[in-house]
Amino acid sequence: MKAVYLMIGRSSLPRRRLAALVSLLVATLFAVGPVGAQTLQPAANGRINVTATFRGQPVGNLAVLINNSATNPNTINNFDGANFTGAGGTYSRDLPRGNYDVHVADYPNNNSVYGSQVIYEINLPDGGNVNVAFELDQPAGSITGVVTRPDGSPAAGVLVDAFGSSAAGDTAPFGWGNVRTGADGSYTLGRLRPNEYYVIFASEIGYRIEGTPVRAGQTTTNVNLPNPGPYGFVGGGGSGGGGGTLPGGLPAGSLPTLGGHVPVVGDWDGNGTDTPGVRADIHFLLLNSIRTAVDPDVVASFGAPEHLPLSGDWDGNGSDTIGVWAGGWFLLKNSNTSGGDPDIAALFGNPDAVPLVGDWDGDGRDSIGMWSGGTFFLSNGQKTTGAADLVFAYGNPTSVPLVGDWDGDGTDTVGIWENGTFFFRNSNTAGFGEVTSTFGNPDDVPLVGDWDGNGTDTVGIRRGSTFAVSNVLSGRVDAEVVYGAPTSVRR
Repeated sequence: MKAVYLMIGRSSLPRRRLAALVSLLVATLFAVGPVGAQTLQPAANGRINVTATFRGQPVGNLAVLINNSATNPNTINNFDGANFTGAGGTYSRDLPRGNYDVHVADYPNNNSVYGSQVIYEINLPDGGNVNVAFELDQPAGSITGVVTRPDGSPAAGVLVDAFGSSAAGDTAPFGWGNVRTGADGSYTLGRLRPNEYYVIFASEIGYRIEGTPVRAGQTTTNVNLPNPGPYGFVGGGGSGGGGGTLPGGLPAGSLPTLGGHVPVVGDWDGNGTDTPGVRADIHFLLLNSIRTAVDPDVVASFGAPEHLPLSGDWDGNGSDTIGVWAGGWFLLKNSNTSGGDPDIAALFGNPDAVPLVGDWDGDGRDSIGMWSGGTFFLSNGQKTTGAADLVFAYGNPTSVPLVGDWDGDGTDTVGIWENGTFFFRNSNTAGFGEVTSTFGNPDDVPLVGDWDGNGTDTVGIRRGSTFAVSNVLSGRVDAEVVYGAPTSVRR
């Protein structure tokens, strides 16, 4: 059960294990069937056939990414090193029936030659063939600008990313790409799909700008970073769900790379109690008890320094494991181990949104979500793209979003933090806070967790290197421990 911004919590209750056992027994009964019944044959896989052309000619070595759609319950991961079009511009994959989202990306060339596209909700029947054609010869646009450092000097060799978001009402296909700045800090992002809403990042030095338009066959100029306009709104955001921007005290248009030791919370050993941890650079340094310590109990290295830390029970086994948020991607591991590919890679939300983690439907597995400008978008699964299952407004754009099981019913619901006060709701709906708790100071980092293992999440804060937690939703401090170095970006 997760809490937001560096506050992720316990997530396994005995009734969840019971529910899993009941589900297994029911599945077994249906599998056996009545005596004398005809044995059902498994459904035949269907096949998705992708072709990619540019100006009528086949495009080889183009990455093809097939993901679960918003309505597909199947699990698919085709990141196997062979997911590229051949010389004839074709790629095929056998899959169970269901709906899928299919992406093509100019991966070897950082999307600088052909760009990328996505087509949603490809319906694949049992034993059927579905042909998906991508014609890359569409009028494209480009974005140019200059990136400078805070002292005004050119930011040379910095990676600049463009993400074409579907959240502004545009229609697929949309695209994205990335390039590095030149010696003078200039960049040109070419072959971008026409789109009204691109988010431009220079995350290595903490900048981003939203609402950048791209017109067919035209260049959008002077998209300079940092830049308060003129392309839409800039800045904003709270912190939560294992990551996000910190409100207040930051330059307009900046998305900070959190430095120092960023706090994370989770039930790392599956004993039902949440304990502290920190992430330093790419290293998760985790404790299995609430105590002042120097050495961690668990060390796991994962992700890049600019990625924001997450934790949750992704597979429902009763223990929390690590993950990161990388510009719109949830990259999640089912073990607290170093390196390797993520076990789950889910693209959900906008790169500048605040990632959220929680068990919204009480199924024993933590799912994903996001928070943007006072609105929660929650998904009952670890699916990629598609519409959220729950969308509702709660709090203000400057609030810090929170997630936890405040009433111990096994389902996570939302909350917010404003100037040292927690406001909680016991349902994932719009409304007013049902429980209010004043704890800590406005400059603290809010935390949430089940510190005593009673099945209910309560409050906490981190101030400097000190974790202070309460076993009730009140201002009482039940434990205060020192662990890790302070976070270098503070609220």
